[in-house]
Order: sequence, then C-alpha cells, then structure tokens
Amino acid sequence: MNHLSGKKKNLGKVFINPPSVSFYLKLEVNNNSYTSADTLSYYDWGYPSNGSIHWVKKVAGPFKNGIIDTVYAAVNINAFPLYYGSSTPPNLRIDYGVNLWNQNHVFIPTPHCINDPQTITLVID
Repeated sequence: MNHLSGKKKNLGKVFINPPSVSFYLKLEVNNNSYTSADTLSYYDWGYPSNGSIHWVKKVAGPFKNGIIDTVYAAVNINAFPLYYGSSTPPNLRIDYGVNLWNQNHVFIPTPHCINDPQTITLVID
C-alpha cells in the first residue's frame, strides 16, 4: 500500500525551530568627541549559545567606524511561537548605548535558510 497516495492531511500548525542569523556588527560614529572615559555597551547574541542569558559586551572609547564584532548563528528565541507558513520573519533586537545601557536598538530580520551574514550598523551620534 502506498502511503504517499496524494491525499492531503491537515496537520494544523507545525512548529519549527527558532531562526538564527549571522551578522557583522558595524559601528558608525557621527560624533568624534568620545574619549576613553566613554563605554559602548551592546547585547552579545553570540555567547553563550546554550540557552543561557546573553551577556552585555562593552567597548571602550574613543570609537572608530568599522566592524567591531562578528556573530555566528545567533538564535532568536523570541520568535516563538513560530510555525511553518509564517508570512513575516521575526526580528532579533539588539540594544545598545554609550554610557547609558539600552538607549538605542536595531532590529535584525531572522528569516529561515539564510546563510550569508548580514551587516548591522550601530549608529553613535
């Protein structure tokens, strides 16, 4: 008997694993008045990757334009519940700020099956 006889079955919502995203974190500095007394803090989605609470990374000033970090396969746990057929990819939020934590944020789309790293820019004014 052929189990693939062409009959369609309604499975309801089929839940899938949370999406992950790889990205380069780039810094764009529009204000050159920062000194070594200033600190950039941002959410580190790259570590730990075992489901624990993620750390906050800190970078001492003065700040320069360019890539400051590379994150591979950051899992977006906040995407749940996620199921097959979802029309919009969920976003991963990165909070950051200079001298004050969490004053800015950027959103990274986390579609499934994307292997190429994105470039995400943190803007410091």
